[in-house]
Amino acid sequence: TKCFKELHVHLAEASKQGKVRYALRPVLPSGCQATSSFCGSIGAADAVTLSGYGVELALKNMEYKAMDDTAIKKGVALEDPKTEDLSQEVRGFIFSKILERKPELNAEIMSFRDYLLSSTVSDTLEVWELKDLGHQTAQRILHASDPLQSMQEINQNFPSVVSSLSRMKVDDSIKDEIIANQRMVPPGKSLMALNGALINIEDLDLYLYVLPYFLDNGVSDYLICFLTLMS
Repeated sequence: TKCFKELHVHLAEASKQGKVRYALRPVLPSGCQATSSFCGSIGAADAVTLSGYGVELALKNMEYKAMDDTAIKKGVALEDPKTEDLSQEVRGFIFSKILERKPELNAEIMSFRDYLLSSTVSDTLEVWELKDLGHQTAQRILHASDPLQSMQEINQNFPSVVSSLSRMKVDDSIKDEIIANQRMVPPGKSLMALNGALINIEDLDLYLYVLPYFLDNGVSDYLICFLTLMS
């Protein structure tokens, strides 16, 4: 157009000064084709294609890098205090006692407890601190209000709770019971018990083990026979 030359001069100068980013794509408007030469009108009727439109280049580094991350502080998902025994000592504090004395400060106390637990994540454990780790883990699970939930959280977040587990005082009765069970069930052997009674896993009979359950819960013999016939 007539004003393009003047506008181009100003934009080019501003681009040299770094004020704007100016990209020139010569396009001949349809109204100017009559006043232009044949070479200048080539491509005027075609659509203008944007470079790179619809194209994506994704680069991913697949190289394995080994690095020491002990100095990296990251947020750790701690255990839910609702499924954990708060009577366990954490850095010298027994939070169940503190909560009994100051119930109105429950949020502040639990935040302080989470801070103490998170501060143990980066601690380096010595070899002798690992000798009772299995017993300490079993003790925390047994003392939790929801043992299955506690076991799941420990399995999924073991590196984040191993420091607090290693500082637990092991109950001798639990340790003795674990040792006795290990002697009764050696490595590689499987054992199944129902209400304390051992079951032969090589010859399982569903009705043989379901009937005592019905009897213990007050189901009549007549109904049991009826259910057996229906099956």
